Amino acid sequence: MVEGVTLPKIAEKLEIHTSIAFYWRHKILNALRSLGFAKLRGIIESDETYFLESDKGKKDLTHRKPRKRGGKAKKRGISSEQISIVVAHDRNGTYYRKWLGVDESLLMKSTNLWMDRFNGVATKYIDNYLFWFRFLEMHKQLDKNLRRKTMILDACKQANFTNTAKLRA
Repeated sequence: MVEGVTLPKIAEKLEIHTSIAFYWRHKILNALRSLGFAKLRGIIESDETYFLESDKGKKDLTHRKPRKRGGKAKKRGISSEQISIVVAHDRNGTYYRKWLGVDESLLMKSTNLWMDRFNGVATKYIDNYLFWFRFLEMHKQLDKNLRRKTMILDACKQANFTNTAKLRA
């Protein structure tokens, strides 16, 4: 996860099924998410971006027709087709990202480029991926091995009772 390796490659390396790699990824991300955000201080910069609302993996869509991967919104900006992600950071390097409901800033472009690698993220998992991005940004100065250890240790800091049934819901 620290290196941005795909689920199939993770599954192959660990000799597990891809679906197990997916659930393990989200257990770690839920654990990181449970740590919450640090408070922003001093000068704070904020912006928003929009991602196409995604019901990836749902079999019973009733509010719209299914889309092909990489679909586009019919309207720009705020609409029922997109969710808004607020991003803020202070000059001390503390980041905050939270989905609520197109920008030009470097911070937003880096978030968008990073999210593109997943070929669409289900809306219900988007906070997990934002916490993952936050973790990587906060620890980018560490070498790869120390980032791995830090991710596991951070994921173990607080009791987290996420199970497969919760992830599927």
